[in-house]
Amino acid sequence: MAPVLYVADILLAGRELDKVEGGAVLVEDGHIAAVGKRGDFAGFAGERVERPLIMPGLVDCHAHMALDAGIRDWPGLVADPEAEHVLRAVAALRADLRSGVTTARYMGDKYFIDVALRRALREGGIAGPRAVVATRGIKASHAHGLVGYPVDGAEERRRFVRENIRAGADFIKLFVTDAVLRPIMYCYPSREEIGAAVDEAHNVGKPVAAHVAGGPGWDVCLEAGVDSFEHGYFATREQFDGLARAGRWLDITPTPIMSDYYAERCPSGMASALAASREALVRSMREAVRSGVRYAVGSDGLHGFLAGDVQYLVDFGASQLEALRAATIRGAELCGVADVTGSIEVGKCADLVGLDAGGIAAAALKRVTLVVREGRPVPLAG
Repeated sequence: MAPVLYVADILLAGRELDKVEGGAVLVEDGHIAAVGKRGDFAGFAGERVERPLIMPGLVDCHAHMALDAGIRDWPGLVADPEAEHVLRAVAALRADLRSGVTTARYMGDKYFIDVALRRALREGGIAGPRAVVATRGIKASHAHGLVGYPVDGAEERRRFVRENIRAGADFIKLFVTDAVLRPIMYCYPSREEIGAAVDEAHNVGKPVAAHVAGGPGWDVCLEAGVDSFEHGYFATREQFDGLARAGRWLDITPTPIMSDYYAERCPSGMASALAASREALVRSMREAVRSGVRYAVGSDGLHGFLAGDVQYLVDFGASQLEALRAATIRGAELCGVADVTGSIEVGKCADLVGLDAGGIAAAALKRVTLVVREGRPVPLAG
């Protein structure tokens, strides 16, 4: 690939997304070769691309390849055959990439399709973000977890975790609680079942993520060593503080509960339960942002809509830059790829997003006009 110079009125560079006015990024062979000011590249004679704002490619830390909540009555599609899952996933991956998501953590899919599609993404056979995959999610047989497989018993979970890792899992995904507010927030797996899965994964250096909205399951997961806590919708300030002290991650995913668009595509009973949970979620998420816990952000099934989740972070009290960091470098750290992507630094992959915006604001992510994935511009139409 020939060198290309990307020039911006405002460039967000480095691990803190420092504001560089009149910044420029030189891209060669898919990587960032140099970062500086426009004037530093006065002698550059190659292709130049200009945008009002250029920042790192987005990182969606909670997605599912084949679960598309933009389709009406989408929960019923989870039982579809493997070929249908693959077809939906290919379209969803393209939508994620075109929205500016250049890396995504996929939190469980059926039939090991995420492993096959990750390989196709690496080989260039299909378009989509860099994929970090969980393979099959693990749930208790009487519990929530649409894309989870029922696995009961500590030893059965150990076996299942080993099978996932052998198949190519980058991390392990557990379902622990419900997803909406209940009078009692049950922890469905036993302590032994959670501990066995975490122990088996950690034995070979694989992190564990848990779907845990709050309640006693949160405390069990913290004690067991779970690495990232997904959702945390109804956790308390004390629980967020404990997570912060332990140095673990919170992955904030507000859209399923906060978005009318999401709810309109759910069965009516599910939609009403989500809406009834909003007030409690807002209280908890404000506490999370204030607590100092490390957090990233995910869209959880609405492909191409991560910008809305980033805006919710601002609504919960995060600064504009904090919200953008959650969707870039913090997400890359959670995914374990911060040495490769997540910030505009020399040597990293050239994952860039250009925005039609004159200032730094999460809302501007809805106006993506340029996506570069490993140095290659992404067609945004067609």
